Amino acid sequence: MSLAKHELLKVICPACSQQVEAVARDGRIKGYCAIAKQYVDFLTEAKLEKKSYLQDPEYRAKLRAATKKMWQDPEYRAKQKAALKNKGAGTNPS
Repeated sequence: MSLAKHELLKVICPACSQQVEAVARDGRIKGYCAIAKQYVDFLTEAKLEKKSYLQDPEYRAKLRAATKKMWQDPEYRAKQKAALKNKGAGTNPS
């Protein structure tokens, strides 16, 4: 007897485009569509781990470079300074 992890999912039936309940197990998703009267069977890929881009050094370097370039633009700096000056007044410089 093998203990496999089962997970109940909702998938879209390719035949009728309706939402169908299916079971995910051992790299496959299987279900039955009552409207189309056919089985739904998909192979699944490994789950992607959620990646925090804020911790990625390459992403942070690109973000720093883009921010630095943006702040070197005199028009952008003037617009930001005006926005900070008018912040309390409730007016929009745009």
